[in-house]
Amino acid sequence: MKKTIAILLVLVIGMVGVWAAVDNSTLTINAEVSAINLMGIYSYGAVAPSDNTIAWTPTYENTVAITTTAATNVATLHTRSNNRTGFEVKMTAYPLKSEVTGQATTYLGYSISTLDQSSATVTSTVTSYSSGAVGNTVKIIDVDAIVGGIHTESRNLSVTIPDIVSAPAGTYKGDIVFEYTAT
Repeated sequence: MKKTIAILLVLVIGMVGVWAAVDNSTLTINAEVSAINLMGIYSYGAVAPSDNTIAWTPTYENTVAITTTAATNVATLHTRSNNRTGFEVKMTAYPLKSEVTGQATTYLGYSISTLDQSSATVTSTVTSYSSGAVGNTVKIIDVDAIVGGIHTESRNLSVTIPDIVSAPAGTYKGDIVFEYTAT
């Protein structure tokens, strides 16, 4: 009996040593968050989608007929990003022109204004000149850093053509280019 107890004691003491020698274990996990850098042009006053379905629209053909010298609402620009260092959007107004074969090209000066959709305050204006010169490039959205999730910025766009009622007849077309850059 004493031998059995002695053997059991040796086994128990030996087992404690085995269990005490186990190292800690570590599980390392990694998560990858993809960049979201979206910009889309929609009909005027459209509300930004609440998810990542803003469609990149390389061209948006506005069907609003501008027939007055007053500001005309033409479209809404939406952006969405989770880029930590922010993003910016620049806008450039190219000439609004009418081209007819055998005649000189006619230009109309115009300005495009952006209004912050949430506060309705004018944030910037770009002018394209009646001489056919390209308007200056203006930064219309500038977000320095994004913390805590996804950031959405929206701008309503309106166009003013001061000389439209006295311009030569014709169809005038011009481009307004928006350049999105993740900073």
